[in-house]
Formats: sequence, structure tokens, C-alpha cells
Amino acid sequence: MDKSNNTKPVKSLFAVIFALFIAAGTVETSYAQARIGSTSYDIISEFRSEGITWQTANDGEKYLACNLTRAFVCYFFDDDDRCSLTLVFPKRQGDLNFYCQKYNDEAVIISDTKWKLYLKEGILNIELIYTDEGSYFFRIWE
Repeated sequence: MDKSNNTKPVKSLFAVIFALFIAAGTVETSYAQARIGSTSYDIISEFRSEGITWQTANDGEKYLACNLTRAFVCYFFDDDDRCSLTLVFPKRQGDLNFYCQKYNDEAVIISDTKWKLYLKEGILNIELIYTDEGSYFFRIWE
């Protein structure tokens, strides 16, 4: 009996499980991406299943808000309906560390709280901001 035929189902199952694991990680990390330059329609389409909604800031400015697994994310738009600013509010200390490590791995480290991400579409600035109240968030803009 040919042993290679016995290992095919196991190899196929391993490949499927590995692909699902990678896909799950990709979906989670994509949530941190700023979507700078995307239209509100594009962002709503992408995060519709996550319950994205329009909100209004204290100053009357409208923005899209999405409550994700690792963070609460807000997308602000310019006059041409292009995302010009993203705020990412990590939910827990571990989530803050997750995003810091992601930015350390994918962007140029400027300081302990600043990064630059060089893309073919342009340069993204990323800044970790600590508030006086003890909370923290990332501000991402072009």
C-alpha cells in the first residue's frame, strides 16, 4: 500500500486549518489599518457586518465608528468624503501592546509613541496619545 495516499487527507486538513488561522489573523490586524483615502461608502461596505455606524462629535462633525474585537475605531472624512483621520482606541492593555508591536514591525519607528508607514499611496503618520485621564489611543493621518 502506498503511504503517500494515507497522508493526503491529513496534509489537506492541515492546509485548511493553517489557511483559516492566517485568515483570522489577517482580519484582526486589518482592523487597525487606517483606511486613509477610502470613501465612507468603502469603509461602511467593509465593516457592515461589524455594526459600523455614523456618529456625531461634540463639535458637530460626523464620523464613522466601529466597535471591533481589539479596539473602538473612528473614521473622519474630508470635504471630498475621503478618510483623512483615523482614531484607534485599544480596549485593553494587551490590545495596546498588540498595536504597538504591529506598528514596530510594519512602520519606521520615530519615537516610543510615533511611527511612519511608507506606502505606495503616501506616508501615514501614527501617534500614540496618552490622555490626562489615563486612557490612550492612536491617531493616524496622512
